[in-house]
Amino acid sequence: MLQQHTKHTTKYTQREAERRTFQSYLSTKQAATILNISPRTLERWRIEGKGPDYRKFGTRVTYSQSALLEWAEKQTRSNTSEVA
Repeated sequence: MLQQHTKHTTKYTQREAERRTFQSYLSTKQAATILNISPRTLERWRIEGKGPDYRKFGTRVTYSQSALLEWAEKQTRSNTSEVA
């Protein structure tokens, strides 16, 4: 009986991990909210080849939380004369 419970717990943990992985993909609106910018800015940056990396699933554009964080960290500047 204990083995069955452990097997069920492992399956649940696997499913939970998969669910969390897919939850980490954000819409343009969600990503813009996190970065405190407008969704239109993210859309324009995609056209211009700027901004955080994104993924497309069919026609749906998504951003991973890790890509947003990585991109945001790279935006750190020490003074206003530094080139982006």
